[in-house]
Parts: sequence; C-alpha cells; structure tokens
Amino acid sequence: METYLPIFKATISDWILLAQNNPLYTLAIAILAWLLTAIIYSIKIGSLKNQIIVSENSNLEEQNKLNSAINAAQQQTQQMQQELAANTEQMQKDRQSAQNEAERAEKIEEQLSQRNKEIAGVIQTLATSFDLGERPVP
Repeated sequence: METYLPIFKATISDWILLAQNNPLYTLAIAILAWLLTAIIYSIKIGSLKNQIIVSENSNLEEQNKLNSAINAAQQQTQQMQQELAANTEQMQKDRQSAQNEAERAEKIEEQLSQRNKEIAGVIQTLATSFDLGERPVP
C-alpha cells in the first residue's frame, strides 16, 4: 500500500488541478454524476412500481376470489334456508296428518269398543232369554 500511496496522491492532485483549471469539466462531471444517480434511482423506482402493481393485482385477485366465495356461501345459505323452510312446512303437514290419523284411529277404536259392548249385551240377552246354559248330557 505504501508503494502506491505516492501514485494516488499524484493522481488526486492532478484531478484537483484539472477541476480547478476547467470549471466546465467539473460541471460536466457533476451533471454526469447526477444523471447516473437519476437513472439508477428511476430504474429502482420502476422496479418498485412494478412490484407494487403485481402486489395490487394479486390482492385484487384474492379479493375477487374471496368475494366469489362469500357470494357462493350466501347463495348456499339462502338455498339451505329455503330447504329448511320447505322441510319445516312439510314436517308441520306431516304432523297434522299424523294427528288426524291418530284421532281417526281413536274414533274407530271407540266405535269398536262400543260395538263390542253392544254385541256382548246382545249375547247376554240371548243367553238369558233362551237359556243356553249347559245341559246335562243323558
């Protein structure tokens, strides 16, 4: 490093003298440095904008997917509610029909009981009036 130090000092002093003697050269270097920095930053900003656009597009796609899933779930919920209402209505009809059938069966059972009693009464009157009791066999 010590061997190159005099060369560096000489080169730097030459550039300083060149810059002092030629202000246009110094201005051109400053403008060139500014343009190079602007180009590099514009490239960097452009890539960041592209990343932001890609991120926003993916976010929009995800949002659309979620919205379609929500819509599908809402439609499914509405369909299930309609089915539930139809099933509830059918269950009420079936319950009413079962109740009607139970009442009908009860009436028939009462009629059978009544007729059985009538038949038993008729048999008793016949038995007493004709004396159908047991007779000894000769």
